[in-house]
Amino acid sequence: ARNLGIKNAMGEFICFMDTDDFYISEDVLEHLYYLAKKENVNICGGCSCNYKNGKLSFSGLREERRFTENQYICKEDFPGMTGFWAYIYKKKFLLDNQIFFPDYIRGQDLVFFAKAISCSGGIFCSSKLVYVYRINHKKVKYDRSKALGIVNSMKDVLEIAIKNNMKNIQKIVCDELEGEIGALIYRYSFEGSSEMQSLINK
Repeated sequence: ARNLGIKNAMGEFICFMDTDDFYISEDVLEHLYYLAKKENVNICGGCSCNYKNGKLSFSGLREERRFTENQYICKEDFPGMTGFWAYIYKKKFLLDNQIFFPDYIRGQDLVFFAKAISCSGGIFCSSKLVYVYRINHKKVKYDRSKALGIVNSMKDVLEIAIKNNMKNIQKIVCDELEGEIGALIYRYSFEGSSEMQSLINK
């Protein structure tokens, strides 16, 4: 659906939103559009926070979800790979670089964002809170297909990070592979999944 949206969108910039999330104010897109035009960048975004039980929170968020000042961050220094929906993307830039979401059940947004960062060279980030991520009901139960999706996405992001010297993102992926994602790898390789074993080799 997102890929169809990219191809059929009529505007100069494209944004993405999960159906249960929301912008913090009515002027968010206007703010990001103004900054993107002023700074002449292909990607521009802002801070995002969690929303649970009626409360906004930055607690437990990764570094890449919050910025203390308006700044351009080059791809080599970009702090992470999550929160793609807190940004707007120039449509022509996405099409020219063939930046689309891979057909994975989980983690496709990570690959999209990592490739966008690498192709853009960097992103202009605003200190303004723009996007609110609702977390009440988003616990993921990983079955085999979801596990393969997230491990495939980690492999793709790691390849992009290594190729483009994106060391912060490379470290995050390695940390994930030693943590929760590593547990999925062990579980499904132990159960005899040839696809998971092939991914381990890659």
